[in-house]
Amino acid sequence: MMDRLLSLFGTQHDPLMLLFIGCTEGLMVMYAFRQLLHRNSRSRLQYAAAMAVYVAVTVFDAYNNFMIYYVMVICYLLITVISLLFYDDPYEVRLLVPFIFVAINYSATIISTTAVYALSGAVPGTYPQNLRMDYVSQLLLCVIFFLFISFFKLMRRKNIQDSPAFFMILFTLCPLVMLIIILVLFYMGERPELPSSFTAYSMTIAAMLLVVALTLYAMSNITAKMHGAIDRSASLEQLISVQERYYLTTNEHQKQLQRMGHDIKSHNRAIHGLIAQGKYREALEYSETLIQDAEFVTPVTECNNVLIGSMLNDRFGKIKQEGVKISLCVMVPQRLTIKDSDMCILLGNLFDNAVEACRHDTVNADKFIDVDIRLKGPMLCISVKNSFSGQVKLRGGEYLTTKPESRSHGIGLSNVRRTAEKYGGRLFVSHTARVFSASAVMFYPDSPAEG
Repeated sequence: MMDRLLSLFGTQHDPLMLLFIGCTEGLMVMYAFRQLLHRNSRSRLQYAAAMAVYVAVTVFDAYNNFMIYYVMVICYLLITVISLLFYDDPYEVRLLVPFIFVAINYSATIISTTAVYALSGAVPGTYPQNLRMDYVSQLLLCVIFFLFISFFKLMRRKNIQDSPAFFMILFTLCPLVMLIIILVLFYMGERPELPSSFTAYSMTIAAMLLVVALTLYAMSNITAKMHGAIDRSASLEQLISVQERYYLTTNEHQKQLQRMGHDIKSHNRAIHGLIAQGKYREALEYSETLIQDAEFVTPVTECNNVLIGSMLNDRFGKIKQEGVKISLCVMVPQRLTIKDSDMCILLGNLFDNAVEACRHDTVNADKFIDVDIRLKGPMLCISVKNSFSGQVKLRGGEYLTTKPESRSHGIGLSNVRRTAEKYGGRLFVSHTARVFSASAVMFYPDSPAEG
């Protein structure tokens, strides 16, 4: 039976080879999409039917040994349909991943075919036409393809914020390598002798360079928007955190005041009894204890601006109990025209830096934090001064955080500076031997900011 099939297909149309190619190509599609996309709720039976169609088309292509361009178009269209029908990612992603698959697939195909060709003796004229595969080259193709996809998956798990050096090198080397390859093809490749062919060759190189430029521009635009989204997300998370802690703190204060209200009568009777017995010293000590308890539930400030007041009480309430002297001067209207999210970026990072500096200060005996927030004509001035250990980290004139996990401690002075510049202002940072100062000065808008 097998001999009849072989005689029917011929040695170059081995049915087992064709089936092996079809199954491995289908497996590569499933693996790539599973790593780069997310399946939707469509039935597995429909998905299996779609993959069976893809495998059948792949076998048909391999049997007829079609030109590479034809196979690429057919495969791209099929896996794009599969991507759109069976996955839930944004449309842009579902349209790009099939192209990524085709590019990786053909890159791995060329590598495996060329490697097998070179190892077999590299006889001129024996390079497989249209990258026709055999068992060895197809198996090597699968291994290389899985390694490439795994590398792409690893890149997805990495975060630009966590590995800035890695992505800086990647975003620099990839465009550089593409440009070098294209220019080498133009200067060192074998140029066609016919004028019409040479014109087409040169215009193709020019088009490739233009496509690279467009791709890089799209990447830079998307990266800029991504960083903007990260900044907005961080500021919103900070705002929500401030509001949540404010409500929790307020609720706890109210409970403590209620408990004190319930006990006030018993306290009064106790003090009255001590005085009636002539125990004035004991009565004084008892009253001092009550005063300390009242101070414990008293906010750091009674600022009429809810956001600023909640941030001051939240950031400085506990550290004041730790012995840090807090000095506040806040003269702002009840409602600011600056966005709450921007105020969270400004105050949250400045306050957090001051608190952390005082807590890690083992040099100064008298620790302090001075905060001055006021309107001066058309300007809103925010000044935070604090004692610190004297240790700073500078790079290119920029102050860097000395915290071990900088990303978990706000979004940094750089975003404070960007926020101040957003309102036409500036951030001034300086330090002496024992005092660190940060001041943001910006124009105060006449009407609330949009967005």
